[in-house]
Amino acid sequence: MLVKVGRRALLDYLCSDPGLAITFHLFKNNPVPADADLLLTDLTEADFAGYAAITGVVFPGAVINGDLHGETLSPTQTWTTTGAGLPQTIYGAYVTVTISGAPKLLFVRRFATPQVLSLPGETVNKKFDFLDDDGNVPAFGA
Repeated sequence: MLVKVGRRALLDYLCSDPGLAITFHLFKNNPVPADADLLLTDLTEADFAGYAAITGVVFPGAVINGDLHGETLSPTQTWTTTGAGLPQTIYGAYVTVTISGAPKLLFVRRFATPQVLSLPGETVNKKFDFLDDDGNVPAFGA
């Protein structure tokens, strides 16, 4: 069993070690498996003009929240369309970490309502809330 202080320490490590290369992505398909069963190959990364995965995000230190889970919240991440590849429907976001040169899927979160990008200049803005046990966390709000 991972103890409470261990949960916090694990999140602190994942979110602060620059050697782990945490990367934030958007996905444009609506995969069938439940989120906990998804593999990286189940997700189709967004590819609208202006899109790029985001790396180098610095998280604040993790805390033990009111439900006694380790938690940390990223700053807002923003992706902006610049034209080609529209319209594109974005179903959610995911986070990978590079380990031994290979990306590994860590977190997936669907949006409560898929976001349709139709015009240049439209944005997707999301914060990533990492919990050590997020099985009961709802999808991102729109």
